[in-house]
Amino acid sequence: MSQRVGIDLAPVNLADEEQYRWMQALIWPEHADRQALLAAARRAWLEGPPSVVAGDALELLPEFLDQTPDRAAICVYHCHALNQFSAVARAKFEAILRRAVHRRTVYHVPSEGERIFVRRLRGDAPHTLMAARRSAHGRWTDWPMG
Repeated sequence: MSQRVGIDLAPVNLADEEQYRWMQALIWPEHADRQALLAAARRAWLEGPPSVVAGDALELLPEFLDQTPDRAAICVYHCHALNQFSAVARAKFEAILRRAVHRRTVYHVPSEGERIFVRRLRGDAPHTLMAARRSAHGRWTDWPMG
């Protein structure tokens, strides 16, 4: 059994026409390919809306990590999130991951800036499994990178 749960301060409901139009407005007019990608993402979302919990990840993530069954692999993914955090909040996020990995392996997939990594965190020995360059707007990802 697998499960995905998102945590967002203000989750977007793509079934809501006004919220969808706002998402469209955030895409630069000349980026027709990104508009098409958003439309495809909306169709997929409407077919099977994701589980997204409204709240602060720094408050909710520890509980989600603790409640995940031992037989399940934990993957913590974030995209363009840490740049919104203060230095104190980033340190708190890192501390949450450090606490979790003393009990079990966590796969951490940060996609910030122009890089994305797949890291296995276990105890005090993090290991980068993959790394790639990517466009900041998700147009391309260049796997692998040395």
